[in-house]
Amino acid sequence: ATAFLNNSRPEDAMRLIEEIQQRDPQYPGLDALLDRAVAQMELDVLYDNALVLIEQGRFDLALQNFQDIAAQNPTFRDIQSQIASTEVLISLQDVIERADDHFEAEEWAEAIAGYEDVLEGDLPESIDLSPVEDRLYSSYLGEIGAILEKDQLTIPDIDNAKAYYELALALKPQNSQNVQERTALRNAVRQLTAERFLLRAEQALQDDPDSRQAISTAEFYVQQADAQNPTAAVTLNRISLIYN
Repeated sequence: ATAFLNNSRPEDAMRLIEEIQQRDPQYPGLDALLDRAVAQMELDVLYDNALVLIEQGRFDLALQNFQDIAAQNPTFRDIQSQIASTEVLISLQDVIERADDHFEAEEWAEAIAGYEDVLEGDLPESIDLSPVEDRLYSSYLGEIGAILEKDQLTIPDIDNAKAYYELALALKPQNSQNVQERTALRNAVRQLTAERFLLRAEQALQDDPDSRQAISTAEFYVQQADAQNPTAAVTLNRISLIYN
């Protein structure tokens, strides 16, 4: 029975103790073994309850359970590791709540930073991160939309939007549920790419408007823009402005 208890098998120890009780109720040390088995079974229940609380996202209560176990038996199972990982989860929960506040306020860049910090953390596999991933994906789209709504785009703006597009694609592989959304996003990025080429064309002409090399460079960028977004009115208008 002692060996079973030393190996965290209180149920097996209890069965053996009950057999001994039936044969010799006065067996030396039996009461102490029984108390130890009962105490260990109670810790097992507390430990299992803490794991359920972790899965439910109730990290504060789970930590309290783990700390209660450690107070009674600091070497119980992996209790010290569980305490450390739960403390990390509590801190990440704070990060998620702050990111959610930014999300609700449509402060996309701040929301992205918070959600990315969470996903980059070393979290237990039992934690469901899909709500965080969904909000991060929506934040990427929100930031791209905010860039598209700017009156005047810069090349860094466009590069940032394309980077968010790539991150969104990596986060949510194509499936039947988001094909329409992905198509709209791809078209938006093509529009941004065309805008980037047009900005390059403008820069080339601004640097040296009478140079053949500048004109040739501008024509190249305009062709690239037209290839990305040939039917967009904004593209056609900008091409006319560049050549005039």
